Amino acid sequence: MNSGRDRQRLSRTLPLVSSCLALVAGVVCGCGDSPPAATSSSWPPQSDQARPTPPAETGSNDGDSLDIENSTSHGRVTGPARDKQVPVLRHSAAPLDRDDSSPTAPVRYRNPDRRPEHNDRRLIEFGIRRFESARLRLYTDLDPRVAETLPAFVDELYEQLVRYFGPLPPDRFGTEFQLTGYIMIDKPVFEQLGLLPEALPDFPHGRHFGYRFWMNNQQHDYYRRHLMLHEAVHCFMTAAASGDSLLPVWYLEGMAELFATHRVDEDGRIQFRVMPHNKEDFKGLGRISLLGRLNRTGDSMSIDELLSVSAADFIQLRHYAHAWAFCHLLSHHPVYNTAFRELGTHTDHEGFTEAFDQFVSPVADQLNAEWNVFCAELVDGYDVARNAIEFKGGMSLAPGSSVTVNVAAGRGWQSSGLLLDRGTRYRIQATGRVRLAETTKPWISEPPGITFRYNGGRPLGQLHAAIYSAEHDRCFHDAQIAALGSVFNAQRTGTLYLRINDAPSERSDNSGHYVVSVARDE
Repeated sequence: MNSGRDRQRLSRTLPLVSSCLALVAGVVCGCGDSPPAATSSSWPPQSDQARPTPPAETGSNDGDSLDIENSTSHGRVTGPARDKQVPVLRHSAAPLDRDDSSPTAPVRYRNPDRRPEHNDRRLIEFGIRRFESARLRLYTDLDPRVAETLPAFVDELYEQLVRYFGPLPPDRFGTEFQLTGYIMIDKPVFEQLGLLPEALPDFPHGRHFGYRFWMNNQQHDYYRRHLMLHEAVHCFMTAAASGDSLLPVWYLEGMAELFATHRVDEDGRIQFRVMPHNKEDFKGLGRISLLGRLNRTGDSMSIDELLSVSAADFIQLRHYAHAWAFCHLLSHHPVYNTAFRELGTHTDHEGFTEAFDQFVSPVADQLNAEWNVFCAELVDGYDVARNAIEFKGGMSLAPGSSVTVNVAAGRGWQSSGLLLDRGTRYRIQATGRVRLAETTKPWISEPPGITFRYNGGRPLGQLHAAIYSAEHDRCFHDAQIAALGSVFNAQRTGTLYLRINDAPSERSDNSGHYVVSVARDE
């Protein structure tokens, strides 16, 4: 794909962010037959919503008041039923009241909590037990030893969501925020007992609706928790909804996946928004493996493609994987994270769109380039901060002159501060030693690299060079070896970037730098 066209498409997309917003608040998206996807919800919704839950890689109305509306513009049906209407679940948006002490200051209450009560004694007769904490009331037929561990994850998630997004609006009746969740091994029993509303569309993995969510049990402990947390994020966002406007589906699903990606450290503390560092502790997730396969086949999504996916079409696993990756990159990047976090303060369409445009428009070219690097090199444990590219323009060298720069081993691509001119020859020479790993016997490398270990098919520690320009946001894929003191022909006009070859997950224990001399031929 032409890099210039990619950049132009992103630039055209930014003023039209509203085109990637969900069209109807109660959209129902199916997961289809493909493996893992994620829920497809909108925040803020016009109403409580039913959404699909991300799948793993490898009955009667319960008393809640549901308003059923038919819609042909959303939902996913297959075969002969493709043209049938799909039911959409709605209720009114959060009310605005006036504070008596200040007649002009509106007080917005969060969306109403309409969870039904159940006869717990009767449910126990059918093997369904209740496990409750401050933020979750869980009904499940899971092994009690497993089930009793789950509510604490939602409690801690709630605290993290409040720290990130801010506190929820108050409840009209002063009650605390709490969800009801249903994790089901024997789904028909839950249906027969009326624990699933009749209006709730069928789902292969899970859905959420207002302050409730339903999940089919998952094979792996990690992915069971992941789906539960994903749904809890959507419920939190539903409670925070303001008015009838909607936020982009990529943001809703990306943030749900971002917070659901978690780990438990050695001290038993739960950490959210983490980068998976191995496959064993994140069984069932598979997002990084999928993105790697898509990159190898040339099917990675550009930013503008991700932003343009509507809620109705946001049903493929690759959509959810890319949405997670985009949110993870922005939320952990030392340059972008503050502006990205501030997006979460906007719960209305207009405010979010304006803030997103102001954030992205000035850095669209750089962000495209960095996104391409991230998708191409993403591995377990990828360190966003150490691989972040600090874009700095360069100055041209006069004929016969030279400049010396240092290239740190602990960072990714680094600007040399030099502008190379197309068709001009430059000589690059590098000296020095770096330490690439803190082991019993540290690995020491010089600019040609060490040949007993490779990254990307090239020796670890080898010095690489690339020329960046706004028109070539995939330039870092064309890195050249710059360690042998040979002539470097500038294929385009742009800033020279240098880095020392190493796995993007293993830069934290590197130290030292190479001294690189760049001279322009006469």
